[in-house]
Amino acid sequence: MLARQIEMIKSTLFGLFYVMTEGVVWDNTPAMRRKTFLIMAIDYLQVQRILTAERYGWTSATTDVIKNTDIVYICTSLVSQVIPRYSLFIIASLLVLGTLADTFYAAHLFKSGSIDRMWPLKVLRFLVATMVTTAFSSIIKW
Repeated sequence: MLARQIEMIKSTLFGLFYVMTEGVVWDNTPAMRRKTFLIMAIDYLQVQRILTAERYGWTSATTDVIKNTDIVYICTSLVSQVIPRYSLFIIASLLVLGTLADTFYAAHLFKSGSIDRMWPLKVLRFLVATMVTTAFSSIIKW
């Protein structure tokens, strides 16, 4: 009974991830390489900001310098001067909850066999890519 449920979950998740990447064209143009480099740089700077936190033994001066290299930290700092920080937390929480809800909805559609509606998968792909690339470390730190 449990093995059948696990197999059903595995096939549903595999199908969901396969359909999410279906139709994606991987072009190797200079513009795409620049975009990939920019995304990797943003990811690297976010990870660097987390790893150089004071709780890992770094000084506060080092932490302050590294913070100013992370574009997401700079943007959230500037925005939080205008908009209260708790509202940014609420927006981030709603994005995470919306992504989870869309994941379950897309998995339900895939499980029931109605793949004709592709908009939940396109929304899911956009939300996951955006949150992982730009907001992951900020959401974790909040």
